[in-house]
Amino acid sequence: MTTAVDNNARYSSGVNFTTASDLQNATSQVKDQTLTQEDFLKLLTTQLECQDPTNPADNTELVSQMSQLSMVESLNSINSNMTGVIDTVNNTSTLNATSLIGTYVYTDSNKGYYDGGNTVAWSIDAGDETYSNLKLQIKDATTGQVVYTDTAAGLTGETKFAWPGIYSPQGPVADSKTGVQDPGTLEDAAANAEAAQDSTTAATDGTATGEEGTDDGTTTGDNDSETQDPQYTYCPSGKYILEVTGTNSKGQTVQLPTANLALVTSVTLGKTMEDTMLSLYGHKEISFSEAKKVTI
Repeated sequence: MTTAVDNNARYSSGVNFTTASDLQNATSQVKDQTLTQEDFLKLLTTQLECQDPTNPADNTELVSQMSQLSMVESLNSINSNMTGVIDTVNNTSTLNATSLIGTYVYTDSNKGYYDGGNTVAWSIDAGDETYSNLKLQIKDATTGQVVYTDTAAGLTGETKFAWPGIYSPQGPVADSKTGVQDPGTLEDAAANAEAAQDSTTAATDGTATGEEGTDDGTTTGDNDSETQDPQYTYCPSGKYILEVTGTNSKGQTVQLPTANLALVTSVTLGKTMEDTMLSLYGHKEISFSEAKKVTI
């Protein structure tokens, strides 16, 4: 009677590996196979002791082998140091990225998100040119309807414009009850930008003019406890586009570059600056390497 023989089982039994787990356990017990300079010197000493006196080893070859091993060790050391440098850079980038939470960054779009309660901010960059007859329009990004307009006599440099969501397609209006002009007008923004540029030439005598104060340090003025907050008509939440045109020094009417300023709400950390992403309120995520912080 013939008995079937499993050659695979016999072969496995011959090398004392019967299962895949046994092979993995045996592999994990093998020592580090990296050849160090100490190991090389031991091998070299053994080779010299056991060499054939009639055919000794070539001295030039031995020196060459030692030099190559020293070079490999130097490269390993450099690699270890570079790993430390990269880790330090990544840690610094992480701190910089998390520090942006709660701040504003420039976006590559003139489209801003109004949530029905918070102000929307844009940057208007006139550069080195001085523009006159400025006209500002805010449009509904979906319908194209003009929901707000404003004008200014002149503008130069960069100006931050904040829109509180007020619906006023005919221009800034005063509240019907209080007569208070709506906030965030382009004229005020242009004036603030011009004042910031002129501040470097202002007098530095340490004094400032203002309202005359009383003996207790408070300023005099009306004290109407019945004053109410202005009542305006506000736009619904959604995406809105800012467009600004002006007349340049050549008399041409051109459109000025605008960019929405978005709030950083959270940070998703990555291995590199390119992988680290910033979540922007009302916008898609952008890379940390692309972000430019805004000083408002």
